[in-house]
Amino acid sequence: MPGRTLSGESILYGGLDSPLGRVWLASSPAGICALSWTSQDENSFCEWLHRRFAREVQPNARTLRPYLQQISEYFQGRRTRFDMPLNLEAVSAFDLLVLRRTARIPFGKTVTYGEIAKGIGRPKASRAVGGALGRNPLPLIIPCHRVLTSQGKPGGFSGGGPAVKQWLLRFEKAV
Repeated sequence: MPGRTLSGESILYGGLDSPLGRVWLASSPAGICALSWTSQDENSFCEWLHRRFAREVQPNARTLRPYLQQISEYFQGRRTRFDMPLNLEAVSAFDLLVLRRTARIPFGKTVTYGEIAKGIGRPKASRAVGGALGRNPLPLIIPCHRVLTSQGKPGGFSGGGPAVKQWLLRFEKAV
């Protein structure tokens, strides 16, 4: 979403290796604002951050270390919830409703797009919910991988497609 900006200063970022490849995490002064493992490399992630938030982007894994550690613990099967400040000021009001509802899905559980739509008071908005989740800037932290179609199929996933979504669901069930 070009033109959407976060208030404040530079965007800081850092990364870590995971079973899904390199995970990139970014933060504004107000909190964590992006997570990705679909960027092919560090430069791609930085360019995407700069376009999305119209801010200077700087590496700073040291500042992000506690949050990167939480992601590492998740992939080690030692963490089922994340505790970090989130900055969602660059998302639309509708997307924010969807993301807040999605953030409440417990580890290892799933719901449908329709259940999310009903939960936000928009029972006919399943497709719009899917669109909002496709724009989720924090996949994994806001667990959109836990949302399935009404037939129990994975549907899309902003964090790398249906195969990654299925991997995450199998991983969580195994933990």
